[in-house]
Amino acid sequence: MAFNYRKYSGIPKISSFVVLISFLLPFFVVRCNDQVIDEISGIELISGTTIRSADDGFLEGMSEEETEENTEPTGDYISTKIFAIFCLFTAILATAVSFFKNNEKIVLAIAVAGIGALSLLGLYIEVNGESGKQDGGMITIEIGLGFVLALFGFIIQIVYYLMVAKVLRDRENHTKTVDDLRR
Repeated sequence: MAFNYRKYSGIPKISSFVVLISFLLPFFVVRCNDQVIDEISGIELISGTTIRSADDGFLEGMSEEETEENTEPTGDYISTKIFAIFCLFTAILATAVSFFKNNEKIVLAIAVAGIGALSLLGLYIEVNGESGKQDGGMITIEIGLGFVLALFGFIIQIVYYLMVAKVLRDRENHTKTVDDLRR
């Protein structure tokens, strides 16, 4: 029984939109001693942002005047991440490719989804390489929901398009075999 890829043609479209929406969710979570200090979304990784310092996260116990003075982030600035830009670009391109109707898009779609997944892994390495464990291991950076959703979205696209490629290759081989038998 062959995979009916036309029946499931909405899978890459939905997963592309999930990847795009995931940029609004936290890609990375900054923690200090298991307490969340800040969450960095995919959009913030593209535009650059300032991470709140541990002092900004512990404003309880301060008077209102002290709290108002300390509302500005005083932590490290995270510059624009090139891998985040690649990932967003491939997510937009994957969304466009998912609406193509011809079967010749398969190689392009697999390549785009693969580049998107690799750019996410590059982003993870880049962010953890820059920050690592700071302040004696007290501050850690963990992956967030947005990162996981984007990675799963790209992986689902890769698996779907690989299955479509296998079905199309099997059909082509079957057609060649039938044509050879007719001669």
